[in-house]
Amino acid sequence: MSNETQNQHSPGWLASMLHRPEINGLWFNCKEVKLDGFRFIRCRFDNCRLIISSTNFEIENCFIDKSSQTVYSGDIVKPIRLFNSRYDWTYENMPFFAPTKNPDGTITIKG
Repeated sequence: MSNETQNQHSPGWLASMLHRPEINGLWFNCKEVKLDGFRFIRCRFDNCRLIISSTNFEIENCFIDKSSQTVYSGDIVKPIRLFNSRYDWTYENMPFFAPTKNPDGTITIKG
C-alpha cells in the first residue's frame, strides 16, 4: 500500500475531511442559510430559513429568533419520524415529522 493510500485511511485524514469551517459572530437577517458543513459560533439568525439536510453542522452560543424557520430535507427527517412514531401528538400537530401510519397499525418511513 502506498503512503498516499495509507494516509487516506488514517484517523487524521478522516478527521480533516470532517472539519467544519467556522462562521463566527455574524448576523443573518432575512437570509436562507444552509447549515450543513459549517460550525456557527455566536451568530444571530433573524427571520431566516435554516436549511438542514445532514447532521454535519454545529451551532454554538447562537440566537435564533422565533420568526426563523428550519427546513429539513433529505434523509435527515427519517430518524426524527422514527423517534416520533410513538407519539400521537406529533401526528396531530406536526405531521411532517411523523411516519405514515398504516390501517393495520404498522408505520412506513421512506425517502
